[in-house]
Amino acid sequence: MIFLCTGLAALGATGVVLASNGGGLTTTPVSASFSASPDSNINTRVCTGTDGTYKIMNGQWTGTASSSNARLAGPLTIRGKLAVNQNTGAGWLVGHLRIAGDERRDAGGDLRGVIAGGKLSGFLSGLVRDQGVIYGSVSATVAVSGFSDGQIGGGTVVPAAVVIDHDGCPTIPPPAQPRPRADMHGTVSAVSQSSLTVKQANGNSLTCVVGSDQAATVARLKVGDTAFVKCGLVDGNYRLLKVQSPALNPKPKPVVRATGRVSAVSATSLAIVSDRGQPVTCTVGADFATRVAKVSTGQRVSVTCGIVDGSYRLLALRGV
Repeated sequence: MIFLCTGLAALGATGVVLASNGGGLTTTPVSASFSASPDSNINTRVCTGTDGTYKIMNGQWTGTASSSNARLAGPLTIRGKLAVNQNTGAGWLVGHLRIAGDERRDAGGDLRGVIAGGKLSGFLSGLVRDQGVIYGSVSATVAVSGFSDGQIGGGTVVPAAVVIDHDGCPTIPPPAQPRPRADMHGTVSAVSQSSLTVKQANGNSLTCVVGSDQAATVARLKVGDTAFVKCGLVDGNYRLLKVQSPALNPKPKPVVRATGRVSAVSATSLAIVSDRGQPVTCTVGADFATRVAKVSTGQRVSVTCGIVDGSYRLLALRGV
């Protein structure tokens, strides 16, 4: 695609003249120096043409103009579109320049320019507040940071001309910025003391750095566990903020049966270590108090316990 631009006016002479019809015709050579920086709300985009990549800035640049002529000294504003081919350095400026001169006697007008090698060569055509007109050359060094070494009616005008053929200019999307927070529900595919990775069935994955606040929780997870993670961007990496997993809060079985040796016994509870090495503790109700009183530590027993009011309660006891 070739980039689109409005037409450029021809560059004029390096001198600036002011012509006033108030009291007779007068032509006065004048000059001014200036600099301007882009406003914070200026729009910048990048697009591709057939001859390379273009950086296009659209908006307003503000600065100051200095001149021995009061009508060309004061706050300066350039509003328009600036485009530069990042491969060739060729570009153009189409806009309006305004100087708020002494006692509100503004000067300004249309500004058209060609850019070559980072240098602007342009022409200003406009009016001054007290019914005069202004014509003259404009030169400056152009960069993303704005205009520097600017001259109206002075400086070095670099001979340059461009022809702009156009057929649209597709915008290059900016690099995707990571979201400040990322959530994912999937399967744990990697876990260590310092990081946790959760992967979805479609192949998407999220890796989060594990801090000391989450280390103990993550240590209870293993590859293959289902998990939901919340991670926040910290120093360029996602850091684990929260993790939820059935593996972290396993639901107790409604009934557990075990055979092993008694490890502790009292009037209200019976604890054994099963033959598989699993500890089982059951509360003892009044219905089993007499039988449990006859049990001693180290004795082999078989128990059946069921969940009652949130804890295992002894339902059956048999000596082995």
